[in-house]
Amino acid sequence: MVEFALISPIVVLLLFGVIEFGTVFSTTISFRQGVREGARQGVVANFGSTSSCNLHGTTGASSNIQSLMCLTKNRIGGDPNAIYVKVAFDTSYGTGQGLIVCAQRQISSFTGLFSPYLNGKFYRTKVEMNIEQVAGTTETAGAEDVSGIGGTWSWCTAATPSP
Repeated sequence: MVEFALISPIVVLLLFGVIEFGTVFSTTISFRQGVREGARQGVVANFGSTSSCNLHGTTGASSNIQSLMCLTKNRIGGDPNAIYVKVAFDTSYGTGQGLIVCAQRQISSFTGLFSPYLNGKFYRTKVEMNIEQVAGTTETAGAEDVSGIGGTWSWCTAATPSP
């Protein structure tokens, strides 16, 4: 009985740690894959059919880019109200130029045991691809307002080419 009382807290902590790690790792993979799929659809001018996914205040984005943001949220999965998406271009919208799709969402503890270590941190993913096909209209990029989660988009910029 004494041995069980000494060992059980460690076993429970390990068990919950494995569950928490698995949940965070699975969500990270889904998050990255969803953003990659959204970027892939954007570079071939397949922006999706809906722009009504509760975007949190896009700033100047064209309707096609808003649809791409909704498509990306859909591909990521989970609660679309908790996901924030940004679409940008490295210089301008055109064939051969870079399309940047970024997304972020706050991490929350699944078990609650590791809340002090996970809460307040973010899943963040950025994908940059060259545009292969352009739409018939000029597109303007846009970002969702992140004031609701306290994050910034400073990490979501075009990659600097190496010399």
